[in-house]
Formats: sequence, C-alpha cells, structure tokens
Amino acid sequence: MGHIVKSNLTGLRSEADWYILVTMISGDVEQWKLEHAIRLYREGQITKARAAEIAGVPLYDMHDIIRQRGIPLHYSLDESREDMRLILERAGLDPQAVG
Repeated sequence: MGHIVKSNLTGLRSEADWYILVTMISGDVEQWKLEHAIRLYREGQITKARAAEIAGVPLYDMHDIIRQRGIPLHYSLDESREDMRLILERAGLDPQAVG
C-alpha cells in the first residue's frame, strides 16, 4: 500500500496537482468531522450545539443535517442552555452577565 501511495505522489508535479490533493484530503477531513459529530449526537454523547462546533458548521445547519438524516432531535433543558451559551459567546456577550 505504501508503495502505491509513494508512486502516485511522485506523479504530482505541478502546483495544481498538489492543490487538488490537498483539497481532496481537506474535504475528507471535513466530512469525517461532520460524520463524527453526528455519530456522537445520535448516541446522546453531545448536544447539537457541540456537534455543530466539532463539525465546524453553524448550529442551524447542524439542525437541518440532523433532521434530513432522520435522526431524532433530543432537546433537553441542558441542551437549550448550552445553545444559548454558544449563541451569546459567538455574539461577543458574556453568558454569565445575561439572564
């Protein structure tokens, strides 16, 4: 396997070839982060807000992704508090000062 990777990498001669490779790897990493976050959310290990944070997507996008995949939305009081904390922090407000 290492030989195949090495021989394929030697074919990357132009800057465009390297850009394509890096873009492909980056896309795979981003997709992995999304899938990982969704799995943790589905298992009840993290909140939807934390899943969005891990995946690097806005909270409303994560809500849509979860809904589109048919994953039941579990929204507890703790999750509501966590969402509000993240929203306030991203708005530059101190969550402790509000409320």
